[in-house]
Amino acid sequence: MKVELENLFSIDETSQDQVINVYNRHGIAIGAPELRKRNLKTKFNPIFTLNEDVTYEQVTALYESLEREFGIVSIGERFYFEFSDLEYERAPLFTLN
Repeated sequence: MKVELENLFSIDETSQDQVINVYNRHGIAIGAPELRKRNLKTKFNPIFTLNEDVTYEQVTALYESLEREFGIVSIGERFYFEFSDLEYERAPLFTLN
């Protein structure tokens, strides 16, 4: 199963490179996501894969750093899942309606 996480928040466009550096410091490699302007802020929506190398514990530490360094306190999350039919059939707690 592949699990991807998209972060959803806004930043000042001039902070983009610094925010990417925070992700990299936490072992989460992202490229420069597409920026979409809205008022004075820019939407920043990186997507990365969660796995044994990038865990949700790292994401939690990342969020703490973004809040401390940039004052970003509201970060939305969107999860994407890819799985095979066999993985679905073998998942005892997974229900898809």
